[in-house]
Amino acid sequence: MKTGELYDTPKLINTIGWVYHQLGQVDQAIRFNEECLESVRKLLGPEATNLNEIVAQTRTTLAENYLAKGDLDTARTHLEFVFENSRREDYAFVRPRWKARCLLGLAELAVAESRLDDAESYLAGLRDEGWTDRIPYKKYQLRARRIQGDIWVARADLGRAVADYEWALAKAREIGNPTEIWKTEAALGEAHLRFGQPESAREYYLAAKSTIGRIADGLSDPQLKKGFLDSEGVRRV
Repeated sequence: MKTGELYDTPKLINTIGWVYHQLGQVDQAIRFNEECLESVRKLLGPEATNLNEIVAQTRTTLAENYLAKGDLDTARTHLEFVFENSRREDYAFVRPRWKARCLLGLAELAVAESRLDDAESYLAGLRDEGWTDRIPYKKYQLRARRIQGDIWVARADLGRAVADYEWALAKAREIGNPTEIWKTEAALGEAHLRFGQPESAREYYLAAKSTIGRIADGLSDPQLKKGFLDSEGVRRV
């Protein structure tokens, strides 16, 4: 197998899994992510250390999928693997990209487990590395602010939560990422509903529903569209 094929084949499989992840079809995403890892296991060797980047990206995506399923233990296993290996030299290839995702995943996991100080520590790790400022990963910036909003909700501070969610929403609209737009609109709806503001909640939920509708309208494959509309996050909206 040529060098390009050695790298591109598992990466393509992982990308298919990522597409399913973006559409909320986590079981399908997990199937392709696991297939990607299996293909890498067969190829890894001293001449193929760049494949470790695919391992890190794939296991981080797996963690995000398991977080979406509520399987926190499996998510933790994948995130801790990536975090520990981020110190290794043979995992240096495009490390800023996948380690940032790992820290975001660890922060989301910590919020889900009500370890709010730990969640803030992981977000601080992003800032300390400059990944939300010096390196312009705008999607990571908005995800970090949305997680910070989640932390403020858990600490019963609606004002600060809304400020962070609104910042994240503006950034999502700036980069034109509809998935992040509807997720942030839904987070604003959930926050307002939790704090007894149903009219404001309704406004954001309707906005999220509209964004979801536009995504669905752009899916020509009936199965993909149905899977997206039936996904748990979308159904909650």
